[in-house]
Amino acid sequence: MKNPKISLAIFFTLIPLIAAWLILYPPNSAKNTSPQQNNDSSADPAQSSSIAVPIDWPMSRGGPQLLGNAPVTLPDHLKLIWKYKTDDSVLSSAAIAQNRVFVGSDDNKLYALDLLTGQKIWAFTTDDTIESSPCVFLNTVFVGSSDNSVYAIAADSGTLKWKFATESRILAGINHVPAEQNQPPRVLIGCYDNNLYCLDAVTGLKLWTYQSGSYINSTPAVADNKIIFGGCDALLHIVSAQTGRVIRQIDAGSYIAGSPACDGQFAFVGNFENILSCTDIQTGQNLWKFEADDPFFASPAVSPKKVVAASRDKNVYCFDRRTGEKLWQFTAGDSIDSSPVICNNKIIFGCDDGRLYLLDLNTGREIFSYEIGDAVSASPAIFVSPTIGTGIVIGSHDGFVYAFGKDK
Repeated sequence: MKNPKISLAIFFTLIPLIAAWLILYPPNSAKNTSPQQNNDSSADPAQSSSIAVPIDWPMSRGGPQLLGNAPVTLPDHLKLIWKYKTDDSVLSSAAIAQNRVFVGSDDNKLYALDLLTGQKIWAFTTDDTIESSPCVFLNTVFVGSSDNSVYAIAADSGTLKWKFATESRILAGINHVPAEQNQPPRVLIGCYDNNLYCLDAVTGLKLWTYQSGSYINSTPAVADNKIIFGGCDALLHIVSAQTGRVIRQIDAGSYIAGSPACDGQFAFVGNFENILSCTDIQTGQNLWKFEADDPFFASPAVSPKKVVAASRDKNVYCFDRRTGEKLWQFTAGDSIDSSPVICNNKIIFGCDDGRLYLLDLNTGREIFSYEIGDAVSASPAIFVSPTIGTGIVIGSHDGFVYAFGKDK
């Protein structure tokens, strides 16, 4: 039989130890405050406390996989915070990093704007239009120009680090691959000279090129050490990120202008024969497809359960990610080249009818729209700022860059 005096002594000895443990490690101390991928719910990790966790959008579609998915909840009514006038149309989709907006214009310039005020910090001038979407990586802004060049520009000062010449114009956005064993950090650029270029991000030296059969208009996706992109040769190319050697080529049926969204196993992409498809890039098998009435120029947005795609037939479509079943469609006033972005339970995109639209992801119901007045073919860039909250930045054919946030 146990001695009750010994048991009581042990009990009273443990009480101060347990109290000290709880003070040092409270039950909620392990709570993860970093943003996670959208889960089709209304939960918003970025706004789970009174202090907003900053979220950047450092490249087209938000990240290397080009999923067009942000783990934030946009307000139901967006208010114009600021707008900045460039000297020509803005078709480039903005990148956001370190409280700065980086965006190109058809006036040949790349702009760095203050995220909070819209004031110009610097502008870098190239020799032709910039429709390419910039990528911020290693404190450097990488962007292509129609002057047949790729530029690496210091994000803080706007000074040129290096310049790389191609054989034709660059309309595609730029992606990146981090440094790994025996490999420097790299940037990837598709070009109208039919080549995909892999450049050393630090020096600008060419590491390899991959030649496709025609123009490359789309931003390449990066997933699981593979590069996935489509081109005007009507092929979906899967290429090794390390060597540039072809892994697989998949017949897409028609030329591809938009960028694929890829989760590592499946690629979602539209083509100019009006087809949106889901393809297993490991096997090359097409799992499902949908035919619209006009081409898909915009890139799809992908969440764990849904795929959202916009077509030039004026419709935004939502599909079950696994089966391809159409869940709903929303009809806007004109064709849609702006690639939609999923923000938890909402979708945001621009339209050639001159409006910015906010839809309910689950039903396709219009929540809000804002009349800009001229075509909006650029895609939204999403931000969360402790100062101005959650919002979006987008350019228009009217030459303005717009920032929208919560209407207080």
